[in-house]
Amino acid sequence: MIDETNTSTRLDPIGRVLFRLARGLVITGGACLTAAGLLTVASVIGRYFFNAPIPGDFELVEMACAVAVFSFLPYCQLKKGNVLVDFFTYNSSPRTKGILDSISAIIYSMIAILLTWRLWVGGLDFFHTNEQTVILQIPRAYVFIFIMPSMALLVVVTLYTIWQHFYAASEDHDPLEGEI
Repeated sequence: MIDETNTSTRLDPIGRVLFRLARGLVITGGACLTAAGLLTVASVIGRYFFNAPIPGDFELVEMACAVAVFSFLPYCQLKKGNVLVDFFTYNSSPRTKGILDSISAIIYSMIAILLTWRLWVGGLDFFHTNEQTVILQIPRAYVFIFIMPSMALLVVVTLYTIWQHFYAASEDHDPLEGEI
C-alpha cells in the first residue's frame, strides 16, 4: 500500500517507471530460476529412474541462472537490498547517511557502467566468434541478449539512486525508505 504522505520513490514518476521495469525483470529472473529448478528435477528423475538424463541440462541451468542473477540487480538496488555495513553510521543524521549513501551509489554506478561496457564487449565477442555450448550447441551470445537490458536498467537505477540519496541528504529524509 502506498503511503501518500511519504515523499518516496514510489510517488516519483521516474521511480514508479523504474520499479515497474525492475519488477518485470524480477519476474523474468524468477521464471528462469523456476525453469532451471524444474529442469534439474526432471533431469535427476530421468537419470535415476530411466537412466536418461536431459542432455545439456547443466548448460541450460547455467544460462538460466546467469539471466536470473542479472535480472535481480536493479530491483535489489531500488529496494536498498545490497549489503550495507551501518555499524559506524547507525546513529548518524539522515543528512550524513544520505551523503554516504550518495557516495556508495556513485561507486556502484561506476562499477555498473564498467560491467555493462565489458559485458557488451564480451557479448559482441561471443557473437562474432559464434562460441557455442558443448552439448546443445546454443550460441553463448544469446545469454547476453537477456543480460544487457538488466545491466542497462541497473545503470539507470544507480544514477537515479544517486539523485535520490542527494535529495535525502538535502531534505533530511530518505525517499528510498519504506515498503514498496
